[in-house]
Amino acid sequence: MTSAYTYKSRTKVVICLIAARRHVRIGNILCRLPRGYGVNTLSKSRPHTPAISGGLKNKQELGLKMGTIWSGGHKSREEIEMALSKVKEVVSSNPVVVFSKTYCGYCKRVKQLFKELNVSYKLLELDEESDGSEIQSALAEWTKQTTVPNVFIGGQHIGGSDAVMEKHRAGKLVPMLTEAGAIANNSAQLSSI
Repeated sequence: MTSAYTYKSRTKVVICLIAARRHVRIGNILCRLPRGYGVNTLSKSRPHTPAISGGLKNKQELGLKMGTIWSGGHKSREEIEMALSKVKEVVSSNPVVVFSKTYCGYCKRVKQLFKELNVSYKLLELDEESDGSEIQSALAEWTKQTTVPNVFIGGQHIGGSDAVMEKHRAGKLVPMLTEAGAIANNSAQLSSI
């Protein structure tokens, strides 16, 4: 793994080449660079600063390109607190909640699985919500998970796509969903067939 450092603003930005994929680590969040963005050659005037193609200058601009938790720029503590209370209200009032983004392949996997299982769930597409970046920041603060999908069943944080798929493979997902009231009892499903 190759890494280079730059100290723009107060956040350490690390450019990593991992198995020919381009990633950027900002703080402790690893983000994949979109197509066309990557590390060019090192700057001659600042040999320890990577040149990022596409003209990205800071974490806010990178967030705008990638849809990270910095997408909306700086968020005040009040905005995050308001989003956190909204998130907790949605989670407590729905048996299953999926925080997602429309373009995310991992989110599509979870939504497809829930469709196949006939799960009734509350879906919040963060890229379509006016306060989506604040909600994602609030989720990161509450669950320590910065990515989507972010899934809750029966008020309990399950995790992302991998965690949901693992529970499904282990046979634990359907009982959790049934207990939460998101799908009908298995025996009821069998008798209606």
